[in-house]
Amino acid sequence: MSSLWLSDNNFFNNINIKHELNDNLNTDVCIIGGGIFGVTCGYYLSKLGFKVVILEKDFIASKTTRSHYW
Repeated sequence: MSSLWLSDNNFFNNINIKHELNDNLNTDVCIIGGGIFGVTCGYYLSKLGFKVVILEKDFIASKTTRSHYW
């Protein structure tokens, strides 16, 4: 069994993903952690008009959210 949000190839199509932070960013909200909670918070805050940046040290949705326990 795998995560439904990872099985959908279109999930991350509208997200601007940078692999390294090399410059300064202007943002209203900075979320540290790109798991399901961080991405969900970022999504809803962006819908409210906030400029959101999500920082993740590895890959978005690559740890607990993606774990296969079944």
